Amino acid sequence: NKTPEYYVLVADDSHTTRQIEKMILETEGYKVSVACDGIDALEMLKKQKFDIVISDIKMPRMDGLVLIDNIRRMELTKNLPVIVISSVFEQDILDKVEDMDIQKYIVKSDFERGNLVTAVKELLDGRN
Repeated sequence: NKTPEYYVLVADDSHTTRQIEKMILETEGYKVSVACDGIDALEMLKKQKFDIVISDIKMPRMDGLVLIDNIRRMELTKNLPVIVISSVFEQDILDKVEDMDIQKYIVKSDFERGNLVTAVKELLDGRN
């Protein structure tokens, strides 16, 4: 009765945030890869299959909005669940995000281990 292996991609330009999210998810048994920005994440998505993406919005080179737009355009990843964890809660960004078919938006100030794990579990278990 082994739980299935899930592959999670975390994209965040903050090293600390990436490590915290990776540690939290690995403790739960997920296989976690990290990307430092959207370009990095996109390259990884082209090479490997992931079950879910967790992304920041504000990142250098390619931000989360452009990353998610790319994810939704690619045949391989267009239905991939995406969770955004961001310190941004400006209305114009929230409006953009709403149109992008994002499954969950967690504001960094509300971030805690529990809500990340719960969100990931709900999205992945809901697919079985």
